[in-house]
Amino acid sequence: PSLSLSISLYISLTLSLSFSLSHSLSLCHSLNLSYTMHSIHQASRDALLDEVNYLSAKNAKLEEDVSSVPQLREETKASRGRIEVLLVLLGEKEEEVEAILSDLKDVRGMYKDQIEELLNKVVGVDVEKKTFLESDFDPLDDIQ
Repeated sequence: PSLSLSISLYISLTLSLSFSLSHSLSLCHSLNLSYTMHSIHQASRDALLDEVNYLSAKNAKLEEDVSSVPQLREETKASRGRIEVLLVLLGEKEEEVEAILSDLKDVRGMYKDQIEELLNKVVGVDVEKKTFLESDFDPLDDIQ
């Protein structure tokens, strides 16, 4: 019986050591897996913190920009008002220029008629028959 007990004890110890070794390996594997998972969670947390910081800074900038919108709207409204006034003034000035050019054309015609009339009186001939006046030369052409 002592041999049988020894073998039995040996088998029992071997199984126990085997189980213990298997259990130890399983624990090591679990610890390694836990460490790996912890590392992954840590990296994810760091990435999320970075993103939160970035979005917070961007949000602060957008809030700052939004706060200036009413002022920009007022400035735009005032600028549009000034542009409208300037366009009205420009239209008035264009009308004035057109009227002045029309008056200048009328004065030029009257001046030309007076010169022809005076030449007719002084020379006593029909000016239209003279070659000088028939040419394309017109001293008033430069006034346009």
